[in-house]
Amino acid sequence: MKAMPWIVNGAVEFMESNIKPTDHVFEWGSGGSTLWLAERVELVISVEHDKGWYDKMEAIVPDNVALLYVPPDNDVVNEYMSKSCDVLGKSFKDYATAIDDFNPPFDWVLVDGRARVKCIEHAVNKFDKFLLLDNSERAEYFEAFSLMSPSECYIFRGDLTTGYDGKIHETRIWAK
Repeated sequence: MKAMPWIVNGAVEFMESNIKPTDHVFEWGSGGSTLWLAERVELVISVEHDKGWYDKMEAIVPDNVALLYVPPDNDVVNEYMSKSCDVLGKSFKDYATAIDDFNPPFDWVLVDGRARVKCIEHAVNKFDKFLLLDNSERAEYFEAFSLMSPSECYIFRGDLTTGYDGKIHETRIWAK
């Protein structure tokens, strides 16, 4: 089975139509999208917070992928906290600000990890073409929409590439 991003089918089709072999991509949250992108672009920089998942990905990513392990901080309470139960009470400031270490803008930025609103806040001036937010149907991400205004926005709703799970999902892609 080929690697696929775990996003809405229409968003994958949009990416297929707009990705170029010379593109550089930054993403939060590694996985199927990382491998899928690596087959299509020149460079993928992917930030991962989970050490076990990072180790699995590190063993299989191709040479055009730079996989960064940036764990959450247990000792800091701030606006970079995740609401997810498995990491409750942990700060993702270093994770969300990892993109700040890179100067050239990326062609694509994919936000599919932790502290997504903060990731978008740091990505707003770091992309040249498109910024993708997965699971944009979730209310906790709505505040990020105003950060992207007045960018053109494409909204894709439907099933995931991984199959129907009984829910309607949403992926938004903003064009610069």
